[in-house]
Amino acid sequence: MKWISLISLLFFSGLANADLQVEMTQQNQQFQTESSSHYYNFGRVVVNSMNSVSYTITNTGTTPLQFSTASVWGANYDAYHSCYSGINPNQSCQFQIRYWPFTAGLHSGQFEARFYGSSTIPESIRVDLWGEAVQR
Repeated sequence: MKWISLISLLFFSGLANADLQVEMTQQNQQFQTESSSHYYNFGRVVVNSMNSVSYTITNTGTTPLQFSTASVWGANYDAYHSCYSGINPNQSCQFQIRYWPFTAGLHSGQFEARFYGSSTIPESIRVDLWGEAVQR
């Protein structure tokens, strides 16, 4: 597994007094956006080996964010997180998404995390996932 450096992605939510800042580890690039939907390409990964990306989600607003759900779709992807207790203002939680292919070929998936603030409408962060598994 290769180690990669930090990127900042800013998500300005529709939650009253609650903003999410998302940082992810990736190659030396920086992005800023107002969208809550992104993509991550794991690149070429040898079958039965793993590549991962980590996200830190920070509540930069003044209202606590309540964790709702986190899901990952795609047979070759899984995710772990520390957001079960929600995120207070100026606090963070982490997600790690792993690509662990068992068969050669192109694989897609999606990760989504949802939080509630003072609104009944959840704030979602989505990441479309791609990877290519190759034989040694």
